[in-house]
Amino acid sequence: MRVRVLDLPQSKDGMALIEVMAMRIPHELRDEFPQGISLIERMIRINYEFRRLAARYDEVNRNIYRIESGGRSRPPTRFSNG
Repeated sequence: MRVRVLDLPQSKDGMALIEVMAMRIPHELRDEFPQGISLIERMIRINYEFRRLAARYDEVNRNIYRIESGGRSRPPTRFSNG
């Protein structure tokens, strides 16, 4: 049986989750700080704020990668000053 991408669970960006997992995305936290992998993993488990920031870093990093690699991008985010 052959599985089509459309048959797979989709992430919030509409990409099949298997596609996201198969990509080699540069600048992941593990790549940037190889000497601190165990500390990063521990902090993600025990510190809510670190976990939140690490997840945000991953989201931004993946969006940058998608844009730079010519993939589809989201509309620009509008920031307000207030």
